[in-house]
Amino acid sequence: MPGEVETPTDPIYRLGRWPRALEWPRWDRVGDGRFDDPRMAPRYRVLYAGDRRACLLEKLAPYRPSHPGIVDLPITPSWIASRRMATFTLADPERRWRWLDLRSPATFADFRHRFASALDAFGYRDYDLAAASSDERGLTRPIGLWAYQKGYHGIRYPTRHDPDLNCWAIFSVVDGARIIEIEDVPLLLDDLDLRWVATNWDIPLPA
Repeated sequence: MPGEVETPTDPIYRLGRWPRALEWPRWDRVGDGRFDDPRMAPRYRVLYAGDRRACLLEKLAPYRPSHPGIVDLPITPSWIASRRMATFTLADPERRWRWLDLRSPATFADFRHRFASALDAFGYRDYDLAAASSDERGLTRPIGLWAYQKGYHGIRYPTRHDPDLNCWAIFSVVDGARIIEIEDVPLLLDDLDLRWVATNWDIPLPA
């Protein structure tokens, strides 16, 4: 069986859009995310969150220069102004929620057989850390659907940009009353994690 992890007790972060970062995606937008419901008539939504720096790594990856000094997709003042960073916790006092752990060796062993055809179709020789952090939707969305149908409340997975950092895909079966918001604040240009990511990836930020 795949590995599981307990409900996190530490704060989790979500980089979202104005006016509220913790809004569930609209139903007409379901299907773009890594573990979104792949069916034509989706039955669940996914809230993507994670370690604070992991959120910024995931969101800023498309803005990396394609070549030294060549920026194809700039980060603009309006982009910054439209983003907010939420901090929240998950309330699971009886520890009943189930979270699929894509970091677990047990998951690696199980998924290399369970999803063998999808792995082969997308050029993976094994289910390992590379596959666990993949953003190949043809592989990840069937995993999300399988996890949802097996009763998991979400998925913990590593960001492909830093294997030490966690991301969380939270299924909408976890109702909003159990997501405890701590704060929801604007993303600022002097944000230390934003600056760290931009500096390491040579991403120019607006003045």
